[in-house]
Amino acid sequence: MSDTHPKIFTAKITFYKTSQTLKSHSGIHHIQISRLSSSPIRPIYIFSSNLSYPSPIKNIPNFPAFKPKKFANCIVKPNHPMTRKTTDGPLRNKERTKLALISAVGKILVKEGFTGLNVSKVAAKAKVDRKLIYDYFGGMEGLVKEYLNTRDFWASNTEQIEQAIPENMADIGKAATTDILEKQFDALMENAEMRSIITWALCEDLKPLRELNAAREELAETYFTNLADEYFKDKDKNFRAIVGILISANYYMTLISKMNGSTICGLDIQKKEDQEAIKKTFKQIIDWAYQ
Repeated sequence: MSDTHPKIFTAKITFYKTSQTLKSHSGIHHIQISRLSSSPIRPIYIFSSNLSYPSPIKNIPNFPAFKPKKFANCIVKPNHPMTRKTTDGPLRNKERTKLALISAVGKILVKEGFTGLNVSKVAAKAKVDRKLIYDYFGGMEGLVKEYLNTRDFWASNTEQIEQAIPENMADIGKAATTDILEKQFDALMENAEMRSIITWALCEDLKPLRELNAAREELAETYFTNLADEYFKDKDKNFRAIVGILISANYYMTLISKMNGSTICGLDIQKKEDQEAIKKTFKQIIDWAYQ
């Protein structure tokens, strides 16, 4: 479904109370599903019906199975089919090895910086044959891309940010924007790998880093287009510029503080009280923007 127009599906509905207890109620109902985002990474669908379904909906023609919440007009996401749980074997071992390699990239990045990343070092850190980097990721670039998609703040929080769109229509994104800024600040303060990714992007022009930034921009475009743009179009404040400045401030403040312990305008953001002062100011600036 590539357009934004609602489509009507006729579906046979089956309710599952629990995995052990089956309570079926089948029938033909009309379901309206609208695609809100064109993101190829994680599209958003709006589920609308006069019924509330407390369980998985299956057998919708030409549409993946999903689990809606217990109320209408809510975010839904694809529900991938369950697979048999295995504790060992080639597939399980492959996943373990992939996770070990991804983790090794982060450890080297934090300790040695991006200049320390190469096939030999990553394989040695993960304690696996370097050949597996090519077998599982196609090479170092593919491994780096997979690493970035699991460690970057925006990439790892895509679903939560997209869910904030329909949940914050009432105040046009005011509370959600403040919340995202605060969470980004906390994540950067707590996670050395996230800070290393930002430093890396400032120092090297690498395809996976460009792709990561393009994905961030696509997420931002979805967020602004569906929440704030309409409200601010006739205002004398550029909301995108305001948020851009605040996100950039998050990057600089956390990097400079964690790298050499520097203060900023007398604030030591390693101290809890100064962290709270920064977050309070985020809220004040966003409140001002919406006035």
